[in-house]
Amino acid sequence: MSKLIINRLLITDIETKKAKSIDFKDGVNIITSSNNQVGKSTILKSIYYSMGAEVFFAERFKVKTKLHILDFSVNNDIYTFIRYNDIVVIQKNKNQTVKCTNATQLSETLNKVFGFSIFIENKQNEVVLAPPVYYYTPYYIDQDNGWTKDINSFDKMNQFNKNKRDKIYYYHLGILDDNYSKCLSEKEKLTAEINSSKKKQSEITSLLQYIKNNITSIDLSLNSKSIEIQKQELLRKYKEYSFDLNNVRREILEYQEEIFKIDNIIANLDSTVKENDNIKKHLKHEFDIECPFCTRTFEVQAKDILKINYNIENLQETKLEMLSMKEKINKKLDSLQKKFLSFEKQLIDIENESYDVDNTFDEVLKYKGIQETRKQLNVELVESNSNLIDSEAKLKKIKKSLTDWDKKIKEADERYKEVLTVNLLKFNTQENTLPKKINIGTGIIASGSGQIRVNLARVYSFLEVMEDYNAGGLKFPLVIDSPKGGEQSKSNSELILELITHTKDIENQIILATIDFDNFYKGDFRNFNNIVLENSEYNVLTRSDYAKNKEDIDYYLETFFKTNEI
Repeated sequence: MSKLIINRLLITDIETKKAKSIDFKDGVNIITSSNNQVGKSTILKSIYYSMGAEVFFAERFKVKTKLHILDFSVNNDIYTFIRYNDIVVIQKNKNQTVKCTNATQLSETLNKVFGFSIFIENKQNEVVLAPPVYYYTPYYIDQDNGWTKDINSFDKMNQFNKNKRDKIYYYHLGILDDNYSKCLSEKEKLTAEINSSKKKQSEITSLLQYIKNNITSIDLSLNSKSIEIQKQELLRKYKEYSFDLNNVRREILEYQEEIFKIDNIIANLDSTVKENDNIKKHLKHEFDIECPFCTRTFEVQAKDILKINYNIENLQETKLEMLSMKEKINKKLDSLQKKFLSFEKQLIDIENESYDVDNTFDEVLKYKGIQETRKQLNVELVESNSNLIDSEAKLKKIKKSLTDWDKKIKEADERYKEVLTVNLLKFNTQENTLPKKINIGTGIIASGSGQIRVNLARVYSFLEVMEDYNAGGLKFPLVIDSPKGGEQSKSNSELILELITHTKDIENQIILATIDFDNFYKGDFRNFNNIVLENSEYNVLTRSDYAKNKEDIDYYLETFFKTNEI
């Protein structure tokens, strides 16, 4: 038998220098007082909080200033959990120290401490290591939130769906293990692969059908060597005419450039002729010119006028030569352009030239490409189908394993239902009619004070089923806060305390907090560890306890700071 025994809880406020130290023992531990608001619930909340769970502390407690130290044993090893806010330092046998700064790190460490792991499916259907709180869920009933239909004793659990959270009970029972979580992960992976393969097959099949229905068939029975010869001949012709076409294109460009030059010369000639005409207009018809400044008369030489006329005639003659040259070049250009169009048409004819079949060379190449594509698609279709068959075979095997686990879970639920039926009677509740389908995590609604007794019956029924299925599994402390609430009658309160402290059927350590325990318990409690709180309201931590435990507090603070290199 493996058992977790809490030995000591030490809470320290590092700002006010106040503390509270509680010693526990194996068996039944009773935390009681004659008044409310003296810290019983705070002590119980601190137990599993120290081990990494999130609980519902009152705001006035100011948990952010508290250092929690929990000492417990598992078999022959002693562990100390030192928690400050989100950091948990774990010390084993006073010499091995590990620091955990997040829930995943802590869960990985708890696996080594507790000897088993718990996995859970998140909202994305991924199987992940469960946060630390799921080790403690079946073993704690909180005063404020634990006496509801679903026993919501811990905070921040809504990150997982309720039906997924219920699976954690079967890890405690030893029915589920690491292999189950691996199978779940593999199932998700294979399901995704199968869906992908089916989608790919559908796409390939649709594409092949489209090719079959829409692409014209071509007879490819002609000799491939003959096709290659024809192909080379076509390429030779194409290159030859392409070369000639380029030569003609170059000649055309040269002649066009010549015409451009001639047009420029003619334009210059016209401009010069116009200038000479303007000069002639300013000359007087008579051969005398009167100076506008001195009024003297000068004679214009006839030779000047003749020279201007000669220049004009010479320019006109040159223009005629240029026009004649342009006409000759245009004739050559026209011939070249016709030749260019002829070569261009021949190239187009070559591009569309046929084989010894009714299709062009280009069409044959395209169809052969489609044939290769169809061939590749068929190969991919075969591979996809092979992968699909392989994945479906693996999935079938995994589903069989999961079915076997589900069968064991169903058997455990049936056993739980049997035990719960008996325990509901033991705890004096009228909620004896259970739904046909019920699992260990199923909430049961009861009215008034009956909800407390129903919830106790549920918790104790789980612990009894644990004895049936996993007697050698780790037994966590059962922590119960204020079970006499909800306006219980005196007789019901006495019954509850008697049943809770009755340890014949379970071997877990029990830590119970209730007001006026000795006034309601009718049995012999001399063997119980009775912890009576006598402090005033809201003052469970005191300076005297801090002074009394200062040496230990300093040691744990030093350990915490050293581990965190502060």
